[in-house]
Amino acid sequence: MLLVAGCATTGPGVSRQEVRAAKDELDVKGFLMAAEHYPLVWEVGDRLIEGLPAEYQDTPHPDLGLALAKIDKPARRAFHYPDNQHGVCIVAVRAGSAGETAGLKPGDIITAIDGHSIRSVNAYLSRLEKVGSGHIAAIRLLRGGAPTELSVKTGSMPMRVLFVISEGRAVNAWAKKDRIVVTNGILRFLESKDELAAVLGHELAHLTGHHRRKEIAVAAIASSIGAVAGIATDVLVPGLGGAVSGTTAALAQAAFSRDFEREADYQGVLHAYRAGFDPRAGIAVWERFALEIPGSLRGDLRNSHPVSPERMVRIRKIVDSLEHDGLEQTIRRYGGEHEASVRPPVPRFA
Repeated sequence: MLLVAGCATTGPGVSRQEVRAAKDELDVKGFLMAAEHYPLVWEVGDRLIEGLPAEYQDTPHPDLGLALAKIDKPARRAFHYPDNQHGVCIVAVRAGSAGETAGLKPGDIITAIDGHSIRSVNAYLSRLEKVGSGHIAAIRLLRGGAPTELSVKTGSMPMRVLFVISEGRAVNAWAKKDRIVVTNGILRFLESKDELAAVLGHELAHLTGHHRRKEIAVAAIASSIGAVAGIATDVLVPGLGGAVSGTTAALAQAAFSRDFEREADYQGVLHAYRAGFDPRAGIAVWERFALEIPGSLRGDLRNSHPVSPERMVRIRKIVDSLEHDGLEQTIRRYGGEHEASVRPPVPRFA
């Protein structure tokens, strides 16, 4: 027998269809919010790249100043594409870029470059590299559903870094290969350009330090360490070899990962300082992480990142050294002597 103690007053009913429609609406708003953030991320990111030592700035890479996205449901709704539209669309155009000069606009769909079909962001980047810097490219578009073609003279950037803004609400950022990804969540979390420079500088340091490439090598080494530990343990305690192997490999890899994060914290502060941003903002970022994201206060040997208090204290020491002794002495004190000849920055935060 079912007994009901009382009925809650829930107000009007909401159907599953209405919930789905509301989610679709929020997804579109997230997509448009990300598009609106690009000018700020480009402004800060470009300054960081321009401030890098010459050793990090390799052969110029062609650039049109575009933020691109695969056409999915939010993109179709945001730009009013037909439901069957696929491909790659322009989300934002950097002010003063080659793309803006040529007349490219948000909502344009890139279909081909120099006659080669473009169906993904990677295909676009690959084809642009083949065009090269300072060359004319014929770009076919769909604009408002109508095909058109523009001739675009490519610009250049000193280091190939693609800034990507994710519609994610989590407070997060990461670097992979040639991309730095930041979420809507972290952009709302940060309170100034200097704080954004602290985050982007850290991720840029992962790229300049080739950490992804090193992580792949570390993973192979960690697996070997785990395999050796597993064999040894399996002799002593039959049946536990696999479990110990996995744990040992994970612990070894986590330890290396934490050191990569520490290096990125250090180099990231230097990147921000060289570009004229206030390095003290990094202290504020990690203090806020510690206060507002309590999980970052705790850690163990399995963590891939140092805990927030450790990072806050380390960055404070780096900033104190920069403010009292300058860049060259800081590098001599903490490492990276090959960078000691780098020109001193022109402080813009005083």
